[in-house]
Amino acid sequence: MDKIALVTGSSSGIGELFALTLLDQGFFVIGGSRTECDIDHENFLDLSLDVTSEKSVSLFFKEIEAHTEVIDVFIDCAGICDQNSLSDTSLNELSSNLSTNSLGTFLVYKAFESFIIEDETIVLSILPIAAKTNYEFTLAYSASQTAKKSIIDSIKKEWRKYQIQFTSVYLGPVNTPIWEDFDEVEADKMIQVEELASFLQYVLAKAQSLNIDEITLNNKYSLI
Repeated sequence: MDKIALVTGSSSGIGELFALTLLDQGFFVIGGSRTECDIDHENFLDLSLDVTSEKSVSLFFKEIEAHTEVIDVFIDCAGICDQNSLSDTSLNELSSNLSTNSLGTFLVYKAFESFIIEDETIVLSILPIAAKTNYEFTLAYSASQTAKKSIIDSIKKEWRKYQIQFTSVYLGPVNTPIWEDFDEVEADKMIQVEELASFLQYVLAKAQSLNIDEITLNNKYSLI
């Protein structure tokens, strides 16, 4: 069987881009997301995944077990982004961001651990720059991503025993359809999808010789 990759949040945006890039690289790709994915490829398996639900995460990985006992590449892209001022942020909005972006991370990584191949598996955790530098009008999003960063940092240290490539990838804005709902967005000042695809190809090629603990990617003209 081809090498197997798992991508969460594969139905749109960055997750969909990475899934397509991995398919082009010859991987059998398992995608997990709450909504159906439009990718139509013989080596793509689209599975339902709600990272906020422990039951959904458990069923998701049981379905994966029917196809494989190990995963060569895991790219964690699942997440939501709400942008509001403090006065316009509801408790439900904050709770939703925390449930998806941080608690969901805990559930998924806990279930994923048994699929690790020692000294071989590559893990890419996709985080926004907001996980390190919080911005105004992103209270719910920044809080949840900061919590995710702490969870990932802890897991990364615990998983050193496996001697795997585990990289935290901090991204500035990427030119995906998610920005269509926002006014005054300058797409040319964002990371372009082809640049992100090239980055993934580089990481996959260098994983056996380089230890990339974390990396920050941004368009050099970005204001963020």
